[in-house]
Order: sequence, then C-alpha cells, then structure tokens
Amino acid sequence: MEQDDLASLIRYLLYTNDIDTEGIIYSSSVWHWAGNGNGTSLRWTGTRTIEDIVLKAYAEVYPNLRRHDSAYPTPKELLSTVRIGNIDFEDTAGSDLIKELLLDDDPRNLYLQAWGGTNTIARALKSIEDRYSKSSNWARIKDGISRKAVIMASGFQDDTYSDYVAPHWPQIRVEDLSAGYALWAYNCDEG
Repeated sequence: MEQDDLASLIRYLLYTNDIDTEGIIYSSSVWHWAGNGNGTSLRWTGTRTIEDIVLKAYAEVYPNLRRHDSAYPTPKELLSTVRIGNIDFEDTAGSDLIKELLLDDDPRNLYLQAWGGTNTIARALKSIEDRYSKSSNWARIKDGISRKAVIMASGFQDDTYSDYVAPHWPQIRVEDLSAGYALWAYNCDEG
C-alpha cells in the first residue's frame, strides 16, 4: 500500500457513515506484487497495514466520529470486512467476497474501487464465469452482474482489465479515475 492509497483509505473511512462498506480488500498491482510462486516479489508491503495502521487510527478517533454521527461503523465492524485479495494466485477470500456480493439479491449497484490492479475483481468474475457459463441461466446471470457491477479504477495497474474483464464482460460500467493523477502532480514537469 503506497502512501497515496493509505491516505485515500483513511479519507474513505471518514465517509463510512454515508457508505455501506461491504469489504476492504488487499489487492496488488504489477508494482506491488506478493510473488509469482518462484520467490519473486516487487515492493510488497504486506497484509497488515489496514489492521495495524488504518483501523488502529480509526479506533482512536471513533468516539469523536460517533459523537457527530451515530451511523459510523465500529472499528470491529470494519475489521470484519477486511479480506486478502489476489496478491498472489487463484481464488482468495477477497475474490470470494466480491463473487458473493455480485451474486446476491441486493438490487443496488456494487461499486468496486480498484486502487491497484483489477485482479481480484477479475478473479471473482472468472470464477463466476467458470461456474455458470455452461448453465441455462448464464445469460441472465451475466446480464445481472454486468448491470450491478461498477468498477471505479484508479488506473489499470495490471493487465487483468484489458486481458480478461473488457473482452469477457464488456457491459460492466467502468469509471477510469486516473485522469485525476495530473491534478495530484504525478505528471508534473520538473521545470
């Protein structure tokens, strides 16, 4: 988790009184990868930042937040949503949670924020496709998921969107938020 992602998550938690948070999932990108199965990793920051830094800080300010709005979730409630996503391979607790939420009966849109890569989202969609694509209900299931899912991508920091999601799930709404990087000075001139 880079510093901007850490700051974004802290900022996000300040709005949890107005947002129904279903999951907070560790994911990776090509720049922060836990490993390729051969002992190779790229700047991996681990799977304790959310619990040890972010939610610990949230717990400290929680009484004050609650004083202003009783709708803030407890630190324990937020902790119960944390999952490990596709930092390595195959199905994970994070992709399983996304899959479960995409297949549930809740008619609301499911906003899937991807601050790294979309690999955990892609894994959930691939698992659904693997399970249901040969069933007589596949067209209905795929259409329902395509209408429900909204990917909010802070760029596409791995190839899973272009290689899998876009060609297999073209009807899913995608909001590419990476244009904001210019405003955050990532693309500034040194002159």
